[in-house]
Amino acid sequence: MRHGIIKTMQSSIVKQFIYAVFYIVLFSSIGYGAYFFILQGEPTCFDGRKNQNEVEIDCGGSCELCAIRNLLPIEASQIFIIEHDEALYSLVLELKNPNVTFGSPSFGYSIRFFDENNAVVSTLEKSSFIYPGEIKFIVESNIRPNKPFQRAEVLIHNVFWRQGMDFSIPKFQLRSIETEYDVENNRVFVKGIFMNQNSFPLARVTLNALFNLEGISNAASKTLIQSLAPSEERAFQITLPLPKDAQFTQDNVFLYAEVER
Repeated sequence: MRHGIIKTMQSSIVKQFIYAVFYIVLFSSIGYGAYFFILQGEPTCFDGRKNQNEVEIDCGGSCELCAIRNLLPIEASQIFIIEHDEALYSLVLELKNPNVTFGSPSFGYSIRFFDENNAVVSTLEKSSFIYPGEIKFIVESNIRPNKPFQRAEVLIHNVFWRQGMDFSIPKFQLRSIETEYDVENNRVFVKGIFMNQNSFPLARVTLNALFNLEGISNAASKTLIQSLAPSEERAFQITLPLPKDAQFTQDNVFLYAEVER
């Protein structure tokens, strides 16, 4: 009889142990699930973890290409301020894309103007594009900041990258380029012909004329050509006012084409 009681007690202890293990596993699973789904949240491309089908942490698979994560930023290498009068300015921006296999069909840039106390007095928001490995010049004309300023800076943001094979610079030709100096009005006429050498149309071409002295842009102007059909060519003329007392030579005039697909 005593032996039977011991066996019953042992069986009860074993069952209690099994139930305890079962509930420990159950509550641990519930707790882990709550942590994973509530605290950790669903996997994303910005959670600092290699999950989903990512190749590396937060890149590859359904996230952006890992090659994009390692790209160098677009550089705003120089900004030239050209004063026309006390309240009217032109700006020449030099931008560099150090990445030779990726370009950006769309990015934003902010031009911020600072006073003598280094406070922002005005901001200009713009957008542009840049091809793989390109050094490009942007002319912003007729700029009237809200208040007098001492300096300006450019910030690049919202860059959308695309591989070079899908976003290469279009083929074009600039020919019959002439520069004509108007001595009486101290200005230069830059003339020529632009040709679209692609099998697809070009949405817009911005032709920038720069007058540089000792590596500094002292004058700038531009003209636009809209909607060029494949193999179409079109004549253009840019009027470039020169600064006072500037000595004109053809070597100081530069022409840059900003070609948009």
